[in-house]
Amino acid sequence: MPVGIYPRPSAAERFWARVHKDGPVSECRPDLGPCWLFDGGLTHGYGQIRIDGKNVHAHCWAYEQAYGSVPDGYQLDHLCRVRNCVNPTHLEPVTQRINVLRGISPVAVNARKESCPQGHSYDDTNTYTDRRGKRSCRECHRRRDKLRRPAWEGILSARGGYRGVSWDGKKNKWHGRFKVSGKTTFVGYFDDALQAALAVRQRRLAALREEA
Repeated sequence: MPVGIYPRPSAAERFWARVHKDGPVSECRPDLGPCWLFDGGLTHGYGQIRIDGKNVHAHCWAYEQAYGSVPDGYQLDHLCRVRNCVNPTHLEPVTQRINVLRGISPVAVNARKESCPQGHSYDDTNTYTDRRGKRSCRECHRRRDKLRRPAWEGILSARGGYRGVSWDGKKNKWHGRFKVSGKTTFVGYFDDALQAALAVRQRRLAALREEA
């Protein structure tokens, strides 16, 4: 090879030398066409290249060359779900929340659920969101709170008697019953009203635990 000074390849020349435009077609978005796969250095599956002395994401650099800078507060989402793809048409600027929700991580899967594990709807009335953005079911909280109450709490009715307890004149005994999810359950007959009330509450809590 002749001795001499040879020009250094430009950033674009070095970049596109690492790109294969005949990549596979994404199974989730075949309408996008083939992926352009970057075969240089990878970090967590994303292409990395050194430009002007800095390491940058390959897909970000490719997008900026085609469309300009990514808007502030946005990040690029791979519509094809192929991390080392640098095809600009496969990339879309979205917020971090949208990017997470579109993923397949446990956080994304849970965020897309419309109901809690017990089947209660995640609607505006029944959903509580804490400072970290974690959703909680209000109905499940209410049921767990009932289970944590002392044994004597909740046995008095609004009229001053025992909840779920009434006198049976024919048998001369107290009988107890309770209702959970629209179903009434008979507990039994008792000589003492307080004994009946405690038995009703115990059976009612057991039924709530089965539903929770």
